[in-house]
Amino acid sequence: MQFQGFGNSGCSGCGCNGASFQPGSPAAAQSAAPSPLLKIRAGIEAGNHAEVLAAVREADQQGVALAPNVRDMITQWLSVNAPKKPEQPPPPEPAPAPPPGPEAPEPNAPTSAEKLRNALLRFFELAPKASDAAAGLGIIEGKEGNRYLPLPVLGRAVGITGEDFEVAMKAWTVVNETPAGIFMLTEDARAVGLVEWAGWEEFSSSLDVIVNGTRDPAFEPRSIQGHVARAARGAVRSGPLRQPDVLRRLQELSSENLPEDAAPALRSAIQRRARLALACLVDAIASQGLGPQAGLDSMGLVGQLPRTLFGIIFDNIDDRDRGACAFLGEILQSWDRRRCFSKKWLQDAAGKFSMPKGPNSERDERRGWYALTSENLHRKPAEEEQAASAQGQAFLSTDDTHRAQAGEKKAEAPKKDSKRKETSTRARSRSPRSQKRSPRKSPKRSPRKSLKRSPKRSPKKSPRRSPPREKEHKERDKESKDGKEIKERDGKESKEIADKAATQSPPDPAGAGEAGSQDDAKKKRKILQHDDDDDETVAQRLEESRRRRAALMAKYKEGKE
Repeated sequence: MQFQGFGNSGCSGCGCNGASFQPGSPAAAQSAAPSPLLKIRAGIEAGNHAEVLAAVREADQQGVALAPNVRDMITQWLSVNAPKKPEQPPPPEPAPAPPPGPEAPEPNAPTSAEKLRNALLRFFELAPKASDAAAGLGIIEGKEGNRYLPLPVLGRAVGITGEDFEVAMKAWTVVNETPAGIFMLTEDARAVGLVEWAGWEEFSSSLDVIVNGTRDPAFEPRSIQGHVARAARGAVRSGPLRQPDVLRRLQELSSENLPEDAAPALRSAIQRRARLALACLVDAIASQGLGPQAGLDSMGLVGQLPRTLFGIIFDNIDDRDRGACAFLGEILQSWDRRRCFSKKWLQDAAGKFSMPKGPNSERDERRGWYALTSENLHRKPAEEEQAASAQGQAFLSTDDTHRAQAGEKKAEAPKKDSKRKETSTRARSRSPRSQKRSPRKSPKRSPRKSLKRSPKRSPKKSPRRSPPREKEHKERDKESKDGKEIKERDGKESKEIADKAATQSPPDPAGAGEAGSQDDAKKKRKILQHDDDDDETVAQRLEESRRRRAALMAKYKEGKE
């Protein structure tokens, strides 16, 4: 590149005006060392960027003044002919990783546990219940909404290689080392599920129904009663990992997330419904989380409810809405009785509105929003219970009730009663009092007649009877004799007692008839009392009669000997 001012005739910038020096002169000797300007010219002609740049720096150091136009031309040349950056050689390609051996080092347990959890969530979300995808993956549907995925399928999904049993064993090891409350295994330990899944699915689906219900113009509080109970149970069952998600979803019921196209009246109604529905959900979650069946993690969820949701429920309440104020006041009193939250939170909430006083028919009859409290959540209103009981009584007639009562008595009575009744009837038939009452069955006979008739039943005159039957008849004859003797003695004793009573109390001719009627009445009462005796007294009397019979038999044998 040639510039003006640099030619064979000389340099215009250095002031030499193209003067040439003779080689033998002293000026030529002085110029033997090239000046910066010559170096700049030589570098430009050679196209050496570094030499030109070094010559410019040297001229600046020596104080050689360059004309402005010359300096601009040199700067332009330097910018145009600047050397390009040398391309760096590409780095050497990394050596290929060796294939993993059979015992490759596994990642740490928390990372693998998180991978397993995310994979299970992905599987369960993309394969709903009773779908072809769930059947193809082999997902097992358990009780109460629990779902399980086979361990080999889960292990291969997170990158574990090997045979099925090796993959299952590695996945099982990670699950076993994970703290409790995240995974759950089947009884045979071949499939794994998530503790949070059943509760979270139940909570989220129920909450969606509640949100949509509160924004329905024809909303009734009882229409979401079951969904409130299921949402509370699901929130508690979802576990500690889902507590932030549960609180975030509960905030969706706030009055801020309202449809923009709703009418003003509907917007105010939705705000009121959202406030009261959220109070019912907090009440139900507190009841479930502090109940006997809840775990320790659920207390953490209950403890976060006041800080997160009390402002949404109790702020900016209109005191003119007496129904809402009364309901929220009852809720606060219920929480205070059950000690669900600290008194500081309850007092701050109670100071934000005024609770009306007086009778409350909705509370007493469990109607409206009061049907959604934790105390009435699983109960029907009083009117429906009374109607159901009245219908049940109307379906039963008098005959039906009598039959039902008889059937209940038969079901309650044990089989031993039949045996006791048989023993009681035998004892009454053998007792002297029953024989006095039934003269037809056992007419009075003298001992002589009984003795005369006894030889007729002897085995000598009845050769057809077998020896064991003869023994039985002998025993029966002896028992009948003993019974007759007992009757005679009892009769004598009763006569003596009656004579003594007659001697002690002289008869009154005026009241003789009345006394006789009273005695008859007393006898009838005694008979009725004996008839109404229970099985224990009958058994005692039967035992006493057996003892007497044994004593008489012993005396009878002694007399014969």
